[in-house]
Amino acid sequence: MSTIRLRPVRESWGHYVWRFAVEAIALVVAWLAAVSAAAGQQPRLPNFQQLNPDKFFEQFFGAKGGELNDEARLAKVEISWDEEQRLGQQTFDEFKQRLLARKETLTDRGKEVEYLQKLTGVIRPQMQQAARYRQLKVFVTSWTKPEAMVSPGGKLIVTQGMLEACGSEAALVGVLGHELSHLDRGHLLRRMKQWKLAQQQFSQPVAGFSPDKLLGTMSTMQQLFRRPFGPSEELDADTDGITWTYRAGYDPRALTDVYTAFEKHGMDQPDFLPAFLRTHPPSAERRENLHATLEKLQAAGPEAKLYLGRENLARRLTRQQREFAE
Repeated sequence: MSTIRLRPVRESWGHYVWRFAVEAIALVVAWLAAVSAAAGQQPRLPNFQQLNPDKFFEQFFGAKGGELNDEARLAKVEISWDEEQRLGQQTFDEFKQRLLARKETLTDRGKEVEYLQKLTGVIRPQMQQAARYRQLKVFVTSWTKPEAMVSPGGKLIVTQGMLEACGSEAALVGVLGHELSHLDRGHLLRRMKQWKLAQQQFSQPVAGFSPDKLLGTMSTMQQLFRRPFGPSEELDADTDGITWTYRAGYDPRALTDVYTAFEKHGMDQPDFLPAFLRTHPPSAERRENLHATLEKLQAAGPEAKLYLGRENLARRLTRQQREFAE
């Protein structure tokens, strides 16, 4: 079994986001000062001390993220395959950096990688963007935390902790389906599209802008301070993973084992966390979505028998290779 050599990265995607944020805020301050000076007034700057911490984004960046959340405009922003690959490599390098700090290993060889690669082959044909993601690269890490992630371009990473948490092939198919859904729905490219829109905003001349209008333009930066997606996107990915698992003949109810593992590892975000800072829905909400989605699927197309595949997962042998009595 070979392992991937982990090396520190020089600059990450987050580095460019924060640099852009600092430059943009500096532009606002300088512009306001220049406008006030031209009018013979003292500069009027935002009173940051009076901002409500719980409504920071709403008060400073805009209630709903401004034009960055305009779906029609985002749909027109094109991301080339080369751009996606570069972004994916940055994301992948950032995760490798986390593993390096923890002294974990990462491999793209071995029985577990081959097993996961076969399972992604079961799911990928159901993706609407299957033609774009013909090549999915799978990695396994020794990390014991139950996690899985996919980077733009199609690099899929699964931890040993997730393999143990699943308990069955059905649950693992659901997890893989969830991650591939993020690719399929374009969640991973949303930040880059928002970035391009923000660049367009700040490249336009400021003539005729009022201070309020310029500060309103800052709302386009809101999503750049977040992960690429939040709770609603996670639930959408859950729904796809559940649907694809069911259509492949597996029992998606096995995913409850994964939600339980999240709770045991303290991965549910605290209830007191403001909604705009949440990245994942609570496990209780994910269970509700699971049952509601399964009910709709069974009503539309009942399955006489749904497969679990506990022995398959234990042996790292797919159902397509061998089906065990349950």
